[in-house]
Amino acid sequence: MNALRDHILRQQPEAVLNLLHEIEQFAGIRVEFWLYPEDSIPDGSNPFAATLQVHRDAADILVRDPDRTTSQQVLHELLHLQRYWMEGVPQVVPVGTDPGNWDITSQIENVLEHLVIIPRERERGIDSFPYWRENLCGFWKSYPWPNLQNDFARRKNALLSWLQLEDLEPSIELRTIAENALRSEGLLTEAKRLRSRIKLKIRDKPQMIAHALQASRIPRNNVRLLYFDVKARSEQRETVPKTR
Repeated sequence: MNALRDHILRQQPEAVLNLLHEIEQFAGIRVEFWLYPEDSIPDGSNPFAATLQVHRDAADILVRDPDRTTSQQVLHELLHLQRYWMEGVPQVVPVGTDPGNWDITSQIENVLEHLVIIPRERERGIDSFPYWRENLCGFWKSYPWPNLQNDFARRKNALLSWLQLEDLEPSIELRTIAENALRSEGLLTEAKRLRSRIKLKIRDKPQMIAHALQASRIPRNNVRLLYFDVKARSEQRETVPKTR
């Protein structure tokens, strides 16, 4: 028995429980819930956010405080899991074990997945648009980004943050702030072009990844596409295709 899982699931609405059941029936695997290890508690804008750890034969959702774990957080991680296990979309992962490279690919992965997942949350009755919009508001209003000193980080964060913005129904004020920041960085035209290309490829995750890498100036050979076949309990890594 997993008492933490039982405690969290008692607080979930039907839409979340139904998705969990659907995933578990498909995979033949029980999704577990655990507390974060003390040495890996998340930081950032929401230290109480949940995190999904997904493998070819297991899936765990890590939480810090069960009583502050929201239905939106649980639904969000389950939607990620549905994509990786049931829909078979790949994740982008680095070659090698450098933690810095994992941070970069995780950021790209999350941004691309959120273009699909956040609208799906709303379809299931949980509107997280205000939360994510507030997160992006903090980034754009902090321009000229004194904590981002190198050109690679400035470019990557600006382009990826613009990718998400339009889907979140920003105010005219926030959109103007973002456009002015991109214009000052010389990235406005490129950011809009990248968003158009990504949206055209929204059903083609490898191409979404390829375009995001190209725009971020990350060589394709530095990363791989990681696929899970949960029914076979197997995984496969493939090279990222060229953009088209």
